[in-house]
Amino acid sequence: MIEINVAGTPVAQPRYRVSARGGKVRHYLPTDHPIHEYRSQIRNAALAQGHSPIEGAVRVDVVWQWQMPRRNQFATYRYCKPDMDNLMKGVCDALTEAGVWSDDAQIVEMHGAKIYGEQAGTFIKVWSIEVGVRSENRA
Repeated sequence: MIEINVAGTPVAQPRYRVSARGGKVRHYLPTDHPIHEYRSQIRNAALAQGHSPIEGAVRVDVVWQWQMPRRNQFATYRYCKPDMDNLMKGVCDALTEAGVWSDDAQIVEMHGAKIYGEQAGTFIKVWSIEVGVRSENRA
């Protein structure tokens, strides 16, 4: 299992911008968008662990935590923007860049939660899954 914790407010992957110049279409993310720093933090934390790439099927669990709002000290889940799928895209892209796996198509199971807590942060766990292994006790 690989465990990665990154302090700071989670950032969702934005939609790519499109521009055309000289008849060529270009997709890009603005260089000043905070997703670049967020992905860099995740990538660096994963690289610091020094794992070799996971082969085969992968499970990813992610908890995104925001600091508890002052107006509502009893909230548990954050059920407003950003969308969880856009948060997951940023995390998976950063882990691919870090070489945790060779392609995020290897992910066969993922779990996520958006919650409130004392400190903002992103908490990631990655497992290698044995696919197709049958237990002798199963009917």
